[in-house]
Amino acid sequence: MLCSQACYTRGEPLPVKHKDIRQLTVEEVPYVAEHYHLGDEIYVRERIAAGDVFGIYIEGKLCGFIGCHNDGSMGMLYVEDAYRRQGLAASLEGYLINKQREQGMIPYAHIVNGNEASVQLQERLGLNLSETVIWWLYR
Repeated sequence: MLCSQACYTRGEPLPVKHKDIRQLTVEEVPYVAEHYHLGDEIYVRERIAAGDVFGIYIEGKLCGFIGCHNDGSMGMLYVEDAYRRQGLAASLEGYLINKQREQGMIPYAHIVNGNEASVQLQERLGLNLSETVIWWLYR
């Protein structure tokens, strides 16, 4: 897939408006697999088992998630339609950026060409976007 790369290089942590964000467990594999379409259930199970997928909850209900791919990049971002435009995606990504920074990592993501909502989110959060496209290769 053709992608742009986004990278967070600022020194300060990002604010996280929605605080109920938790590491997902194997019980949530069906939910994530149903909504994440760039990997199969085996990949989703692997990422969750690695402790790299986090869910956001509103009034105790799982409403979306974000994860790290096996290369360390952020991705898998999803928020249910009924909960969009409330800042949940920004909270999820801010949470993961802060977590990666605490671990000494440089947070980055690959944005599939044409995903303007994701580009706008990256810009709003202060990530730097590459000027040239890259290929994201996966199996």
